Amino acid sequence: MESEANFTLRSDVWSFGVVMWEIYSLGSLPYSDVPIRELLPYLSSGRRLIPPSSAPSNIAKLMRMCWEMPAESRPTFVKLDFYLNGPSKRSKSGAYDTRPPILPIKPQLSSTSSPINSPKKESKVFT
Repeated sequence: MESEANFTLRSDVWSFGVVMWEIYSLGSLPYSDVPIRELLPYLSSGRRLIPPSSAPSNIAKLMRMCWEMPAESRPTFVKLDFYLNGPSKRSKSGAYDTRPPILPIKPQLSSTSSPINSPKKESKVFT
């Protein structure tokens, strides 16, 4: 493990695994028991975060996959998506549909029915 900052898609996959750990640990601070100066040797020795007990087994496995070394052995985001969502997102050609999902359109109020444009009712003041 290099001490230089080398940011790649594979390092982003590592970070994704850490984010998943943070989610399933309900916001705990990762590596909180490791002094910052010892973190690189800690990781270089092969030690990793322990997936939280609240994480389902498939998510715990995903975390471990994200932290594999060397970086080339980590899954791509496409493979992570397939792992999490299954083959249903693949088209007939086998390619992944990377477009965002189409969301239902909410009917909009016409300008005449908007509460802002509605005629104000006179309020009666009793004196």
